[in-house]
Amino acid sequence: MVLRSGIIIPFQFRDTKKLLMIGDPEENRNLNIWDLKNVVRAAFGI
Repeated sequence: MVLRSGIIIPFQFRDTKKLLMIGDPEENRNLNIWDLKNVVRAAFGI
């Protein structure tokens, strides 16, 4: 499975739910696990 830059994914951490956009929609590239990790950690303050 390949995720493209600009995808919006729902995440839940404990009782907090957020929709997160991963990457820049104008970049046409595949995402890797580090992109996901960094965005989720920043969004939830982990």
